[in-house]
Amino acid sequence: MSTMSRTEWIAAYDELEPERERVAALFEDANNGEGSFEHADTASFDLNEKYRDLAHVAAEVLRKAHSTDEVGGALNKAADEILEVTEAEDEGLRDGLNLLVNATTAYLTGEAEDLEQVAEKNYDADLDSIVSWIQQGIR
Repeated sequence: MSTMSRTEWIAAYDELEPERERVAALFEDANNGEGSFEHADTASFDLNEKYRDLAHVAAEVLRKAHSTDEVGGALNKAADEILEVTEAEDEGLRDGLNLLVNATTAYLTGEAEDLEQVAEKNYDADLDSIVSWIQQGIR
């Protein structure tokens, strides 16, 4: 359960509402002498465990709002759409966007602290070569 998106967490939380209503009804029945407090307490304890589990997941969801894959996917989609609408050549804008996507992912994962490290980890070329590709395409 700990690898949920925010949307999945909200859905899981909302799914507990009928159970919360059922527990409230069990306590009401027990107060009216139509049920047992032991049964209501057990149901309440089980529901509280589910809420506690969701609270731990919520902390993780808030700590890590989007996974690296989600961010990388969104960046790649945006880059692809920009390249499509601009009909970009193989050098220049394409190289700059690729470097941006790779740098963002590397920074988020802690794999790189600067563009030099991004180049080392993602390219068969050094940073100066990559920058020259970008500059050639935009001149």
